[in-house]
Amino acid sequence: LTPSLLAHCLRGLMAADATAGSRQKAALLLALAVGALALSWRQIASLSGPSLAESGGGDCSDLDFQCFSAERKRRRLDATFAGFVARASFASILEDSQVGGVDSQTGDTDKQVARGLLSEVSATYARVCRELGIESELDLGGDKGDGLPSAETLQDPRRFDAYSYAQFKAAAGRVRGQKARRALTERAGVRLLGMMREMAGVSPTGDPDDLSSMKENLEKVLHVFQEVGYVLDSGITWPEGASQEAWEATHDLTFQYWMRDPVILPSARRLFAEEGFAQHFSSRTIESVFAAYLAEAREDPHFDPREHPDDHVVEQWTVKAY
Repeated sequence: LTPSLLAHCLRGLMAADATAGSRQKAALLLALAVGALALSWRQIASLSGPSLAESGGGDCSDLDFQCFSAERKRRRLDATFAGFVARASFASILEDSQVGGVDSQTGDTDKQVARGLLSEVSATYARVCRELGIESELDLGGDKGDGLPSAETLQDPRRFDAYSYAQFKAAAGRVRGQKARRALTERAGVRLLGMMREMAGVSPTGDPDDLSSMKENLEKVLHVFQEVGYVLDSGITWPEGASQEAWEATHDLTFQYWMRDPVILPSARRLFAEEGFAQHFSSRTIESVFAAYLAEAREDPHFDPREHPDDHVVEQWTVKAY
């Protein structure tokens, strides 16, 4: 159901001088197009693997917004990665000007603000864990260091997802405006890219003409996200003709970033429904890779994680260099 076909059908239905016969023909075309779209979606879904119920996750309570399948429950995140993401997220929220946890001039942390934010995050995390019927490490005494769950606890995908939800839910109560909220995740993406430089040798050249280097470093980043358990699989699909020559001529390309079962998908859906934004850690890291080449990359602003099945989350991107 292409936009042009849809527009053609609607014009046929709404034209003031349309005959009954032309309206009937337009209505038939529209019905056939919608039917084909529904069929295509069912075919795609059938290729995406078993449903949650078929894979062991169908017995979810109404409160279980995660509804993890058996395969997802067996997954374990890399402890270093999980702990880093939680702490990078907390720092990204704390330093926001609306939160006021870090002095912009001196870089000093306001410990009272930090304690208040951490207390709210911990309370929300514990509540969500109770809703899900799982124990939080905080209920068991918590980490003796900084008050966050230990990296080992965050290896559990359900706890990692629940804690990430708690962090950005608390942020939503303090940071107003979609631009400012997006900046929270952008700062987390910058920190994650820094980690990728160490873990996978990601090393952007900074040359906005170097498309081959961009692609190479993107592949390294996606490989890390899979290796640490953040996604079960992922990749980037470039359109035909997305060559070095085409990039140098236009500095304007599109691509699709697809993911299979990102670990934060449940909390992203819930945050999007409640607050209108979500974490999108891998997307913000991809964005940071392009920024290191003085290029601007953005996914479709209308992307909604609730509209995608677990096994096939797809974002449409545009990248430009100026």
